[in-house]
Amino acid sequence: MFFKVLRLVRFYLPYKFHFIFLLTSGMVFGAVNNGVAAITGFFVRLFGAGVTEEHAAVAMLGDHAAKPWVREWVLPHVDSLTRTDLFYFGVAAFSLLVLFLSLFVYLQGYLGAWLATRVGINIREFVVAKMLSMDLSYFKKKGMNDVLQRIGGDLGATQGAFNNLSTLFSQPMIMAVCLAYVLWLNWELTLLALVGMPIASVLLRKLFKKIRRTAQLSLHAGLKVGQSVLQFISGIATVKAFACEEFEMRNFKRCNEIAFQMATKNARAQCAERPLTSIASKFGVLIVFIVSGHWILSGRLQPADLVSFIIALSFMNGPAKEFSRAMASFYSAMPNCERVFEVLDAQNEVPDGTVALDGFNDAIEFSHVNFSYNQDAPVIHDFSLRIPKGKRVALVGVSGSGKTTMLNLLLRLYQVDSGVIGIDGKNINDLTFKSLRERMGLVSQSPFLFNCSIRENITYGQTTYTAEAVETAARMANLHNEIMAMPQGYETVIGDGGDNLSGGQRQRLCIARALYKNAPILLLDEATSALDSENEHQVQIALDNLMAGRTSITIAHRLSTVKNSDEIIMLAGGRIIGQGPHAQLVKTCPEYARLVELQGL
Repeated sequence: MFFKVLRLVRFYLPYKFHFIFLLTSGMVFGAVNNGVAAITGFFVRLFGAGVTEEHAAVAMLGDHAAKPWVREWVLPHVDSLTRTDLFYFGVAAFSLLVLFLSLFVYLQGYLGAWLATRVGINIREFVVAKMLSMDLSYFKKKGMNDVLQRIGGDLGATQGAFNNLSTLFSQPMIMAVCLAYVLWLNWELTLLALVGMPIASVLLRKLFKKIRRTAQLSLHAGLKVGQSVLQFISGIATVKAFACEEFEMRNFKRCNEIAFQMATKNARAQCAERPLTSIASKFGVLIVFIVSGHWILSGRLQPADLVSFIIALSFMNGPAKEFSRAMASFYSAMPNCERVFEVLDAQNEVPDGTVALDGFNDAIEFSHVNFSYNQDAPVIHDFSLRIPKGKRVALVGVSGSGKTTMLNLLLRLYQVDSGVIGIDGKNINDLTFKSLRERMGLVSQSPFLFNCSIRENITYGQTTYTAEAVETAARMANLHNEIMAMPQGYETVIGDGGDNLSGGQRQRLCIARALYKNAPILLLDEATSALDSENEHQVQIALDNLMAGRTSITIAHRLSTVKNSDEIIMLAGGRIIGQGPHAQLVKTCPEYARLVELQGL
């Protein structure tokens, strides 16, 4: 637990002066509280029985009047003051202290909130940056619901932990100053007041562990609810097509009820903290009242001193309760914090390189490449292929033969198990992700479009653009006329995933994006397989424009779209079983000839 707290504190290091000021303000806050308690005791003494105008100053100072330093430095300045003068002086001092008290309450609250919010925003940026740097396997292992929960709910709870962390450091400062004062007033009564705290500390420690356990259960139950919602929203068309609304609602209610039960367990554990600390503090106060009552009756203690002590003790009691509540909330947030730390500690399976790829001038070469997603199921076996610059290469084969995997390896979304993939003689493992992927344009079977304007989708990732370049890319993608027929033209917002566009328009918009990027290497993954004949014809025209003068690797099931490629690679089980132009493969590769016959070419 200590190391987790220490790790959270590290995020405060850039704002150490703010943090130190927060702690210092806590000490000043405690000192002002003690001043209020002292002045209250002075008032009680000032109006006590038998106090005369001549002895008002001595009465107000109480037992302190006998101390040498008070008689030498304080008493000469106030001895001539009447009781009325001292009364107004006390009123003014009390008002000033209350004003300072209000100021420090504001400063503590604002500074604590500012620090927690600032650090919370920073850690959110760290987490998002970390996730953007992670490779594809991380997201496949975690799942979308888990990733969204870590960015949303877990980070929100972590910011709450930072709020409590400020309290965990500032409130003990107040308690320490108040404790020093009550010990100075009467150390015997102070020990009696704290008699219940050791037992309460042991019980609170056990309670905090329980809070953490129930918080973990509540978190897991909440993740199940989120997963249920994400699943039926993602597949809402299928849910409605199968009339399964009631079925999904029953699943959601079951998950929701479990989440409710876990949340109430956590709430019960957290709520137990308040009566526990209250009983411990009230028990101490009760003992103080009993003992001090006997002392007052015997003349050992003055009522004014008891008033000062009780008020000062009450000022320490408040921060103690705040500290205990903050601890309970902090323990409740720890499971979320640990999930955030997991993201920050995650290591990429595919490390970034250090060499920048300046351009593409020679060839792409696969040399004895082997790869498997897990050790038990190899996907690529001893794959070797050289693709000179400017050549059009097609990868064909049945589903599961490794075609898309080859593109993912070239993009370094995954790391080869053995062998080498090179560009211009450089091992892509040594190349930086940015320089490698900037040389490639991708058009996939299910392209992703962003919920923004057509122009922003075409220029995605570019900080500057020209209208002429955007229009040229759209024209080459055979999309310009359809864009201009839309209400806002290139500024038309296309909805989530391009829902406001047809399938053919979405595909051609992605081709326009690749055209605008003007990358020398093109990766086309089933770019026309989901389209009807008319849309396929339009998209194929756009693809021909896109591939002109570029090196391309095309994956296709429809051989009609790749039969004019310079070279066709027939894959089966991750191995090359045929290689050459269309006419040659028909004669030399029986598996390819069979596909040609099945498709009626």
